[in-house]
Amino acid sequence: MLGKLYRTIKIYKNINWTFADQAIVSGTNFLFGVLVARFVGVDEFGLFTLAWLLVSFVSMLQNALILSPMMSIGPKVTRSNEADYFSTVIIQQLVFSIFSSCLLFVLLDFNFFSFINNNLQKFALELSLASFFTQSQEFIRRYHLTKHEYINLFYNDLVCYSSRLMLLLFFIFFFEYEKNALNVIVIVIISLVLASFCGIKLFGKIRIPNKYFIEVFVSHWNFSSWLTISAVFQWFTGNVIFIIIETSLGTLAVGAFRAVQQLIGVTNIFFQALVNYLPSRAAKKLNEDGSLALVKYLKRIFILSQIPSLLFVLIIVIAPEYWLGVFYGDAFEPYGLLFSILSLSILLQPVGLVVGTGLKSFEKTSSFLFGNIVAFTMVVVLCLPVAELSGMVGLSILVLFASLAEKMMWYRNLRSIYFSY
Repeated sequence: MLGKLYRTIKIYKNINWTFADQAIVSGTNFLFGVLVARFVGVDEFGLFTLAWLLVSFVSMLQNALILSPMMSIGPKVTRSNEADYFSTVIIQQLVFSIFSSCLLFVLLDFNFFSFINNNLQKFALELSLASFFTQSQEFIRRYHLTKHEYINLFYNDLVCYSSRLMLLLFFIFFFEYEKNALNVIVIVIISLVLASFCGIKLFGKIRIPNKYFIEVFVSHWNFSSWLTISAVFQWFTGNVIFIIIETSLGTLAVGAFRAVQQLIGVTNIFFQALVNYLPSRAAKKLNEDGSLALVKYLKRIFILSQIPSLLFVLIIVIAPEYWLGVFYGDAFEPYGLLFSILSLSILLQPVGLVVGTGLKSFEKTSSFLFGNIVAFTMVVVLCLPVAELSGMVGLSILVLFASLAEKMMWYRNLRSIYFSY
């Protein structure tokens, strides 16, 4: 009995490290968000949410252009070319992060994003630094995942997220009158800097780019060109709603909507671990065992991930006001219906997980675009009239149906790719 248990642990030791890491990342993000919302106030939390939209946009581009290609192509690179490949990707990431962070600073300094909120200009330096170090730390994470260095991943995230939580608690208890969005951003920057400098030491020697640089760039671009366009659509689909809420209902409503989303985001502990783990494993499964084995593998993942999703939704819809009161206080209890509706999106996460992994494994990322366009069109065309007619509840229903339409388009494209493979 003990021998069987030991063998099972040994077989799944890598995924155990992945889940442990994601427990730290999502768990700390969850606690961090709850504490920020509860102690800086709904208005400042709304302002922080709007400011962080800009950082998340740049991170979305990074993920599409650099990280996703690396995680799907990297595991297929031969050992003789591995050092050249990863050195090239590291240099590409450095160039992109410097350029994007400087551009973000210039745009903020000229108040280009005044249509979102007039107060964002004063965060120009902090948000550009946050963007640079967010990219650095996220690249380090994905680098270790691609190379299956799960212990290095775990310790780097432990440094980043534990320091972030401790710094926030320090501010809450010792700087009572300094609880604002700007200081929250500074806390995040400090934690990212610590993790980035710790992670850089593990890269080893980086080679000077040679002719392989162009080859890697071309292969990444072929992988990510359609993925980048679809990611932009997907980002706007998920985040334009905050801009609409800010415009029509105010920063307070942004904070409330984001706070409700944040409670649902606790499921990221489970799903993001799979997102980190599956792409490289699925690509290897397809490469070694063929398309039928890949589909069977993804079906098992779907069933196993849908069961906890159903349980989590049931826990929320039974007493949504209670959970909002527990985490955020009595002021958030009126948003119980909003919480119940948005919780249904959890049931769509297993669909997006397995279908998205399948499309990336076949390197058919152009298929993401069609679903993203459908969801984007639904949200952009309908969000203003829906906000005027039914407020945040109507917007939450719109987001739910847009996500469903997107996932169904992905699934349709994956089926056609599989049968023609």
